[in-house]
Amino acid sequence: DYKGAGQARSGKATSALEGEFQALIIAMQNAWIHGYRKIIFEGDCKQLVELVNNVSLNFGIYNWIREVWFWKQKFDEAVFT
Repeated sequence: DYKGAGQARSGKATSALEGEFQALIIAMQNAWIHGYRKIIFEGDCKQLVELVNNVSLNFGIYNWIREVWFWKQKFDEAVFT
């Protein structure tokens, strides 16, 4: 079920992939603040989904991946598709 939308400001992204990661982290923080603990994050960036799900590697953006994993641990269940 659709639960809402949000907006936020973040730092300047150095690539489209970094911008996707910033948006995902902001969405995760927003979901956490609103009390959602079991959630599915859907997006259209296949590369991001593969990186977050450990299907592929990209050491140039590894700190962003770790930040997503940090926030994922806060949820009872978090799925990325």
